[in-house]
Amino acid sequence: STLDPQSFPTRRSSDLKRLAGFSTIYVPIKVRTHWLLAVLYPVSLGGAKGRVKVYDSHPKWTETAITASDVLQFLKSRLAREFNPADRILTSQQFSQPQQNDADSGLYLLANAKSIALSLGMVHLDFDVQRMDLRWQIAQELVTRSIVGGF
Repeated sequence: STLDPQSFPTRRSSDLKRLAGFSTIYVPIKVRTHWLLAVLYPVSLGGAKGRVKVYDSHPKWTETAITASDVLQFLKSRLAREFNPADRILTSQQFSQPQQNDADSGLYLLANAKSIALSLGMVHLDFDVQRMDLRWQIAQELVTRSIVGGF
């Protein structure tokens, strides 16, 4: 099934900081039990369109229920008047490594957000031990409120 924008509460424009003041905006999106990450890059002052990249770790991301149009509708419903889909170009390619099982989409979302924020490059989680180590590392970073290290 597709996302229903009516099922997500909208926020008033006055409740949000101006999106233009941010260089990168991370928006986690949950579809049933699956997480993906939309990353917004700003519209330039020169009039060039901003970009939206979707980091979806689903192994069959081209066949999943969420489409580019769904992502733009979701962002519009969550960001209200601060987001105009006509001002953005959504890049339709997979930017995330495909997950190895059905339970790791949240882990990949966090790993993708960290790798983008710290310019670490795409994380590769090919083995169970790598995924378990990353879970512990993220937990440690949350508890200590600091970045422990790369991947």
